[in-house]
Amino acid sequence: MREAFITILNMNIAASCMILITLGIRAMWKRAPHRLFLVLWVLVALRLLCPVMLQSDIGSLKTNLFKIQVAYRTEYDKTDIERLFANLSDGEARILHFVRHGRVINIIMRGDNDKVMQALGEDEPLLVESLPLTLEEVFTYEMEALGYSFEAVLPGKEAVNE
Repeated sequence: MREAFITILNMNIAASCMILITLGIRAMWKRAPHRLFLVLWVLVALRLLCPVMLQSDIGSLKTNLFKIQVAYRTEYDKTDIERLFANLSDGEARILHFVRHGRVINIIMRGDNDKVMQALGEDEPLLVESLPLTLEEVFTYEMEALGYSFEAVLPGKEAVNE
């Protein structure tokens, strides 16, 4: 009940801000076409009458894709990292993209983030952290999972850079 009240309160505050902006535009721009103000007031009315809050957040996408950055004392290559995942099934850890810059490795993977982090930690890395994926990365790897290939379209994209 409290959450519903807070949601409605936030929506009304947003509508109030829209009203103030509309009044401010009207006061500053007196020679504006009347249709502009009509559209602005219709938007305000829709905001007040429509109890739906539209939200878009990349974090809300339910996906098993994740990016990990890891650094070890010595240089590791892709086979060394795959060796760490030998005890995990393919559904728990699958490397989609591997890039190494010296001792720092960036991996985009599909699977169980917790199990992968635990497996990477077994060789005592200097650094291991989960990084946020960009919308482009989520789109690219989800589409590849559906069978689309971007290698012909994006020539700079390579599966493995070692």
